[in-house]
Amino acid sequence: VWERGNITVNIMIGTTVRADIPKEFLNRISNWTPSEVKDAVRSSLLGKLGLAEEALQRYNSTSLGLAAMITDIRTLCPLLNMARKIPNATTFYVVNQNREDNTDVGIDVEAILGRYQGTSTVTRQYVKAMRQLFFRFINFDTLSEGKNNKLLLIDRDAHVVNEYKNCDFWISRGIVPLYGKID
Repeated sequence: VWERGNITVNIMIGTTVRADIPKEFLNRISNWTPSEVKDAVRSSLLGKLGLAEEALQRYNSTSLGLAAMITDIRTLCPLLNMARKIPNATTFYVVNQNREDNTDVGIDVEAILGRYQGTSTVTRQYVKAMRQLFFRFINFDTLSEGKNNKLLLIDRDAHVVNEYKNCDFWISRGIVPLYGKID
């Protein structure tokens, strides 16, 4: 439907940088050394396809880098790929903000609904930015000037970015959308 341009309302789609990582998995890999992360990536499908070294350069060899890589391939980049196919009606956001306990699955929705307030100045600024962005979109069917139909990176504030290079990499290599998660 959206590829035909029949969408008459603005759409906002988004996710977090580690949306696809269960807390248990993140806890299990949190103490991995860079060597263990490299071994895991090299022995995965990415290694078999000859993409492991470039992937490691893009994300670094930390457990958080591995978590971001997995989320990009399974969730974030497939959503961005889909959003790019919706003409003139889509704002896509990526939340690059962590809770203090370093698990950010659902932190965007929880901030919007008031279930997550944050305890530090940085996290409270993020909550404020996320809520303002969402409620402006709901109330006015638009975002602030220059942010509609854009790619937004949200940390303390929402910033318009022109590209998300990691997704462009996975899409150009045929990894996305092929290995995206299907719910």
